Amino acid sequence: MEPDTRIDRSVLGFGVALVLAGLILTLVQLDLIELEGFGRLWPFFVIGAGAWQLVNAKKARKRRAGLWIALVGVWLLVNSLQLFGLFWHNSWPVLMILLALLRIGWPDENEDRWGGLVLLSVGTWLLLVVTNTFGLEWRTAWPLLLVLVGLSMVVRAVVQALPTLLGDRS
Repeated sequence: MEPDTRIDRSVLGFGVALVLAGLILTLVQLDLIELEGFGRLWPFFVIGAGAWQLVNAKKARKRRAGLWIALVGVWLLVNSLQLFGLFWHNSWPVLMILLALLRIGWPDENEDRWGGLVLLSVGTWLLLVVTNTFGLEWRTAWPLLLVLVGLSMVVRAVVQALPTLLGDRS
């Protein structure tokens, strides 16, 4: 049996994008080149690499990974530009929310889609607390976490039982 000599284009493209981004960022950090505004726009490299993998990957799992990379790039861009009042110290729950949405919308073969709902609840609670939305603080907002996780579990149980419940009525 002859070994497969084909080049995985998604891996090759992602690797080339990382090398180019790394070289340019290194040159900028060493003050060897100056790119106006580049220090804030570098996440576009990550978004582009993820989008490239999403479009060019043959397997669904690699396309999903490309989407995740692009979403992380969007998070990095939001931080870099300080959009929506978010910056590194208070935006990290957004990663949990993005991962939860990915898990709900495009679950991997061994993932429970509904586990994403719990992750979404926890991520949303964390984002509300770290951004001090509605005046929420760690010491007073922890019961809300119980409510959100409990609601996500109730929704999961009801949705999973719905076909059985509806089947009994017909």
